[in-house]
Amino acid sequence: MRKIQLQEVTMVAAASVKIEETVKALRYSMRGLSFGEVLFFSHRKPNDLPRQVKYVQISEMCSIDDYNRTMLFEVYKYIRTPFVLVIQWDGFVVHPEQWRQDFLQYDYIGALWPAELNYRDRYGQLCRVGNGGISLRSRQLMALPDQEKLPWHAGENEDIYLCCLYRHVLEKYGMRYAPLEVACRFAHERTVPENKGVVPFAFHQWEGSNAQYPEFGRGMATQVRRLVIRLLIRMGLYEAMRRCFLKSGK
Repeated sequence: MRKIQLQEVTMVAAASVKIEETVKALRYSMRGLSFGEVLFFSHRKPNDLPRQVKYVQISEMCSIDDYNRTMLFEVYKYIRTPFVLVIQWDGFVVHPEQWRQDFLQYDYIGALWPAELNYRDRYGQLCRVGNGGISLRSRQLMALPDQEKLPWHAGENEDIYLCCLYRHVLEKYGMRYAPLEVACRFAHERTVPENKGVVPFAFHQWEGSNAQYPEFGRGMATQVRRLVIRLLIRMGLYEAMRRCFLKSGK
């Protein structure tokens, strides 16, 4: 099968833990897709890094704050394409055929946050887009926090920083955030009313119907469970059985 050409997109992952799992997620995400470049940022070069992946050595990220700072202020310096696909060991491409070229009309797309999380921007507007664990960003957006000397906030996740805390600043520079319906087609993190029945390009974490997707590093029991869930979804029985189990308290 001919690969979808995404030469304007660099796929990126950064990890100092779950390194082997992250490499597997990179490899899995390259199925059916040809990226302009694929970069792996870490303090340690893994032995099984695919030849298509370029290793970028960085200082060890010893905390989530280290990861957030790296993503906000460092990664963009190595990007040579207009767009970046950020993946993690627990968030990656699962349906490459669901790629849509209109994703590139936006500077940030991430999976929807449930409304009940109540994430809001500076003006009190509800922010639903989106989760950074699997996200598509323009290089222009990624460069702005450093170029405009936006202050770092310890303890603030980088997706909240970009999509809530400083969204008003980034929008002043013309940055566009994807609408809900586009975010639903791009990726799923949690099952919300807006994404039911939608097959996503990618996913983050294994909640709900996402449990069907591969979880690298897990044992055979987990893989069998995922296979059963995948079969139930294909047969249209997953939601009915899930409701039955919830009602029984199991």
